[in-house]
Amino acid sequence: MNKIRKLLKYTLGIFVSPFKTFKYILEDKSIFYSLKTVIIFGLLYTAICFIAYFNHIEPITTPLINVKLSKYYLYEAIYCLPLGFLFWIIVAGSIQLLAGYLGGKGTFEETLQVIGIGLYVPLYIMALIDLLLVINILPEDLFKLNLILGNLYTIIPTIWSIITTVIASKEVQKLSWLKSIFITIVALLPVTALSFVFIR
Repeated sequence: MNKIRKLLKYTLGIFVSPFKTFKYILEDKSIFYSLKTVIIFGLLYTAICFIAYFNHIEPITTPLINVKLSKYYLYEAIYCLPLGFLFWIIVAGSIQLLAGYLGGKGTFEETLQVIGIGLYVPLYIMALIDLLLVINILPEDLFKLNLILGNLYTIIPTIWSIITTVIASKEVQKLSWLKSIFITIVALLPVTALSFVFIR
């Protein structure tokens, strides 16, 4: 099976059977799948931000960084991909560091192999909806007028991403559920803070 087919298999596997999928990824001993997942996610949101900018879309909530609202998505398009890599490395590195103090068994390379996929694949759902919004297939008012719907399309994939990252952490580090949840939540805190500053 070539790498692209395996990447598709692992991507679907996160939704269907995450435990088995992470085991297969670790058996593969390749960083390729997480790397490609991060690149695809970053490029997808880069495209979304460029489309939003050219369609004169402005962020609904005021960004924390001091940028003209009309140019916000142009700047976000520039840093989407680097930020995606940064988040991947911060989360994997933090999990590896914390797991080391708690008796974790995985190496940093193994942690990178599963965390990119665990962190980003569930967020593809949110990215797809954002893409449909900026190319006007879905009406933007659908989410503006309905606060529940507007929040759910970001909240559900985010919660799912946290869960799959916990599972990935548990599979690679061989720790208890409690320890796996703890190190994952702590590892996600810095990227959550950065997301509030840089992403709208």
